[in-house]
Amino acid sequence: MRGRVLAVASLLLSGCAATYYNPHITDAAALDRQRIIDEGYCTQVASGAVAMPEVRHYQSGVQNYQITGSARTYGSDGYSANSYYSGSVTAYPSSGDAFSAGVANGMNMGAALRAGQDRKQVMQGCMYSLGWTTDKHVSALNAPTPAKNKTQNEEFFEIALAGAEAGDPQMQTRVASAYMEGKDAPKDLDKAIHWLKKASAQGYSDATFQLAYIYTGQVESTYADTQMMLLNLGKAAEQGEGMAQSMLGTMYYSGSNGLSKDLDKAVEWYMKACENNDATGFLGMGSLYALGQGVDKDPIQAHRFFIKAEELGNAEAAQYRKLLEEHMTEAQLREASGSTN
Repeated sequence: MRGRVLAVASLLLSGCAATYYNPHITDAAALDRQRIIDEGYCTQVASGAVAMPEVRHYQSGVQNYQITGSARTYGSDGYSANSYYSGSVTAYPSSGDAFSAGVANGMNMGAALRAGQDRKQVMQGCMYSLGWTTDKHVSALNAPTPAKNKTQNEEFFEIALAGAEAGDPQMQTRVASAYMEGKDAPKDLDKAIHWLKKASAQGYSDATFQLAYIYTGQVESTYADTQMMLLNLGKAAEQGEGMAQSMLGTMYYSGSNGLSKDLDKAVEWYMKACENNDATGFLGMGSLYALGQGVDKDPIQAHRFFIKAEELGNAEAAQYRKLLEEHMTEAQLREASGSTN
């Protein structure tokens, strides 16, 4: 375990969970460059730090685009344009909680799952508005031509439903989201669960994560089922869902939701979340290093983990880092920042 911790701690770098493609940019170097720019911006959007960008309009022959920052309507399900996003979404109820109180202090599991789901949807919505997609086979020409008398939301839903019925787990999850929220289709949690289970069975972690969210009872209280929530949260974590992994880390840290307190498992799941570039995983590991719980106390490593969580858009990490810095020597701060002066 310690070797794995040190390996990740030394790198503090990994790829994004979702891979985005853009049929509008054909040059490979320009595509990679713009993906880095847009993912960095959309990470800030998902944390509530900056506004949702305007939908980008691509011009013929232009390969590189910068970002405008004015707010506009955009659906939280990532593919419609009928609601506003504003404010900061966070998995923690109070940004003033010091890390010494523990990352699980006052944490509500349902609220945390909702926050995680919202961040993913906002991130996707931002990337979609800039012309990206998570389907590498998509093109502007391969979607069916919708009937002119249908609304934009109905057109999007029909395209997604066709893909879902064809077995595409991403489209199955989008259809389920529409049924969950009642925006592009009548609200129907049974149908949402039906499609999520199909996608989950194909190993699509986002679908399994959303199943866990439904069973918190946050959508409808009659669906609350702690056992099913834990089952699906654990499955999503095993499938590589970073937010599910960090939530398991938090539950093992605090001994909540029917799980016994286990610091070794907390470290294990937080580290897996870090490997999937999950901000809460880095925040959790930073807190454990700051406290010396489950790992040897190490303010330098704690500082590095907090910095990485900040870079990934976690609003609490900056406060935790500043609190930590009050108790660090100048030499420790220089080492944490990589400075040799």
